[in-house]
Amino acid sequence: MKIGIVACETFRRELEFITAGDSDIVHREYLEFELHEYPEELKRTVIQKVNALQGKVDAVFLGSGICQSLKDVGEQLQVPTIMIGADDCVGALLTQKECDRERKICTGTWFATPAFCEMDEE
Repeated sequence: MKIGIVACETFRRELEFITAGDSDIVHREYLEFELHEYPEELKRTVIQKVNALQGKVDAVFLGSGICQSLKDVGEQLQVPTIMIGADDCVGALLTQKECDRERKICTGTWFATPAFCEMDEE
């Protein structure tokens, strides 16, 4: 099987680690950090990147949270695609349940993922 990965830059470190040496992964592409700030552009980019893999891969892993714009994106994808069901990257990495639990403990909780820290986000 040939699998493509189209993912947010936020997930690069984790995806590279867990897929290292996997010969089924034939395509890896990481989208610009902070693209989620522009929901319509994110959606257009995801559709274009995934559909460009038609005939090149059997399936795509879309490494992204829903990020305000990707809830129904599967309907517009021409390659079988699986994606993370979390609202955002923090929910995806921590699990949505744990993310929600932490926010209930302290409403103002701000999560710093490894990618945020590497990219000097404040």
